[in-house]
Amino acid sequence: MPGPGELRVLGPVEAIGPTGRAELHGARQRAVLGVLALHAGSVVPIPRLVDVLWGEDPPRTAVKTLHSHVARIRQALEDCGFPPVLLTRKPGYVLTVTPSSVDALRFEEELRAAKRSDPGQAVTALREALRLWHGEAFADAELDGWGL
Repeated sequence: MPGPGELRVLGPVEAIGPTGRAELHGARQRAVLGVLALHAGSVVPIPRLVDVLWGEDPPRTAVKTLHSHVARIRQALEDCGFPPVLLTRKPGYVLTVTPSSVDALRFEEELRAAKRSDPGQAVTALREALRLWHGEAFADAELDGWGL
């Protein structure tokens, strides 16, 4: 497992820390964590996350609800042994994990490596990339808007 844990979005959204799986409750918590993981190391603005969760018609309480989801995700990550990696940074949130801890980002790197390789090494890299998939991406998350 790379780094302090592993984040998966290539199938059900999961966070696996040194002491086990994070208990994420609800499709929206998984959506928030998944989107932040795809943008590891970069701040994702609050309006973008609101768009991901509710699309063009967010409820009046969307930002407050988002803050609540983030607090619960932080606790779930801490409970499974992640260090403090979900931080508030204006104008939103950032997941401070290495790209290698996110399956989708490792998948992209394997594809880039395959393009740079000879045919034999490319086949190996592509096989490794395909092993990262565990079903449809974001299989158990609710993504409503265009925020990805």
